[in-house]
Amino acid sequence: MKVKGCVYTFPMNLDIPSTFQSIWQATTPETNYPALEKDLEVDVVVIGGGIAGLNAAYFLKNRGLKIAVIEMGKIVTGTSGNTTAKITSLHGLRYAYLREHFGQDKAQIYGNSNEWAISELQRIIQKENIECDFYQAPSFTYTNSPDDLDSIKQEVETAQKLGLPASFVNSIPGINLDILGAVRFDHQGYFHPRKFLLRIAELINRDGSYIFENTPAQDIKESERCNVQTPKATLLAKSVVIATNLPFYDPEKIFSQLERSGSFVIAAKPASIFPEAMFIGTRGKDMSFRPHKNHQERWLIIGERHNEMGMGKNMNENIETLAKLTKEHFQTDQIEFKWGAADTMSLDKVPYIGRMPGSKNVYVATGFNTWGMTTSFVSAKLLTDLILGEKNDWESLYTPKRLRR
Repeated sequence: MKVKGCVYTFPMNLDIPSTFQSIWQATTPETNYPALEKDLEVDVVVIGGGIAGLNAAYFLKNRGLKIAVIEMGKIVTGTSGNTTAKITSLHGLRYAYLREHFGQDKAQIYGNSNEWAISELQRIIQKENIECDFYQAPSFTYTNSPDDLDSIKQEVETAQKLGLPASFVNSIPGINLDILGAVRFDHQGYFHPRKFLLRIAELINRDGSYIFENTPAQDIKESERCNVQTPKATLLAKSVVIATNLPFYDPEKIFSQLERSGSFVIAAKPASIFPEAMFIGTRGKDMSFRPHKNHQERWLIIGERHNEMGMGKNMNENIETLAKLTKEHFQTDQIEFKWGAADTMSLDKVPYIGRMPGSKNVYVATGFNTWGMTTSFVSAKLLTDLILGEKNDWESLYTPKRLRR
């Protein structure tokens, strides 16, 4: 398959692809939705064609609303098309922090909502009969640093008190990383995000709801209804959802505080059978890894977080380092795909989901902190309830009004 990408020459002893392309995009067809050419009126405009926007549109349409999704490029080619695609409520070391800074009740909301997201994804897969390589697997946050061992144990204790499927382990068979301890969450999962989302897009794009590609939102004008301006036409709607990773529309200029975080990922052919489990380390440069398989083949999806966002020399040097670590720890140098992604980080480790501060009918979902596979379902449910005027107790935790403080 011929793909566009950046070309970089690696040392001859490492077999690394020359182009950047995620395994998710390489193993699914390109989309070809039209651009918006004429003015259109719907109930809700969703800006952003990634997992947050498409999930929100799917939820809203299923409640009887007419939706238009607009994407500045092609859907599911940004962060959602370049993720590691772990479906888990174990987000590093999160729950002890939440209990300390937000209190027990809000830590409970975070855990319950993300556990609900895992179940909801599985329900949708079954309801819509979506073939997306979904598999259940436990998730681990591990450490090989003695300095983090107490934090691991505290996380397990906190998560257990919240009723989450947590346990402590000090060894993981089949993993060669000198792990001293880990938090384990059972009943988690992984999948092929584009296979899932491309089917969700098909379900949205019918019966008076639409998906438009190559249609950037240029401005939003609010009155009794919202006017979303695009290069060739205007969308009129009662409500607008901004799901663009980093909001472009920000009346109170508060989202400029948020930081961006980069990651780089490879997909490698395993040298042997890999445990059916997902892993991430406690340190910023620790590896994240999990299996991926379809009916014919298996891969290891291996990533590392990094603050540098470019796709040039630094990105390639980081990919090379990751490939060397893969050869060292997993005894394979069969690297088939390489890619990178960017995420928006909240200031307090909790996403911002709700009504846009300073707006009446504009809603936002951002700051997923690299955990958008579950928090996108949380945002879809919460935003749907808010738009329909229904009470949702999750709002007290996720409200974007926190940024005003």
